[in-house]
Amino acid sequence: MKNIWSWLRRSKRPQSRTIQFQQRTQKTASFSTVKRRSFRSFKQKKAIIFFTIIVFLLSFIFLGPFLQIKNIVVERTNLSIDSTKVQQTLYEKAFGKNILFFSSFQAEKILKEQFLLWKEINITKEYPDTLHVFVKHYVPYALLRASLEYEAPEGGQEGEGDVAPEEKEYAINQFGIITPPDEGFLPELTIVYKETLNQDPLMGEPFVPVEDIQKIQDARKILLEEYDINVKKVEYFQNGREIRLFALHYVLWIDLTKDVKAQLLKFEYAFSQFSFPSIEYIDLRIKDRVIFKEIVNDES
Repeated sequence: MKNIWSWLRRSKRPQSRTIQFQQRTQKTASFSTVKRRSFRSFKQKKAIIFFTIIVFLLSFIFLGPFLQIKNIVVERTNLSIDSTKVQQTLYEKAFGKNILFFSSFQAEKILKEQFLLWKEINITKEYPDTLHVFVKHYVPYALLRASLEYEAPEGGQEGEGDVAPEEKEYAINQFGIITPPDEGFLPELTIVYKETLNQDPLMGEPFVPVEDIQKIQDARKILLEEYDINVKKVEYFQNGREIRLFALHYVLWIDLTKDVKAQLLKFEYAFSQFSFPSIEYIDLRIKDRVIFKEIVNDES
């Protein structure tokens, strides 16, 4: 009987230890669960705070006044360029807009279409609120000389003409546009406009069609490269559609409605056949013909 009792007591001990271990395990698990939940809650609060700060900063940057365009600085290569026109145009398009989203490319395109005098327009962003505009104009290509007839003042004496002609000079760029002359401008070419003007052309106004300027350039280039003739004066008949190139002691007549290179090919034959000091002009306008006039010395 004593042995049985002892065995029962021994058999109960492991059961008692197992229960104690399970209780401890449950307490530990319960504590770990509470701890994990507290940690998750802390992380969630931290993420919400961080997200709120980011939203506030982005709203301040993109919607606030910090990055709104407020200043436009213009740098120009010629003082005749009116910087106020640049600023007015850009103020209408850019003032108050976010500098991050402002398209410099589109603004440059608008300015180039509006101001034909300018060869180069570059817009750079200077953060946080300034646009820097660099403007470079076309260098004058030629001096344009024209006759301008003003209306005579009222009350003039009988016998006076109706107009008072005046010789005027303008600078034009390679596109035939009236452009401000550079300081110390020495023209390589003078174009004499043979039609009479009744008013001054405006600065920036297209005056000589660009296709006519191109033909004048082509003719000068061919004569210089193939015959070593540097043409420095051209008479331009816009209505008559012809030009006269002053080359050394003679004049070449070219038709602007026909191919310039084809007309100058006939000059190659004339160049080898004629004695040019005795030639006054060579007319290359008529197809398959070369017409010339010799200088006649009158003997008294």
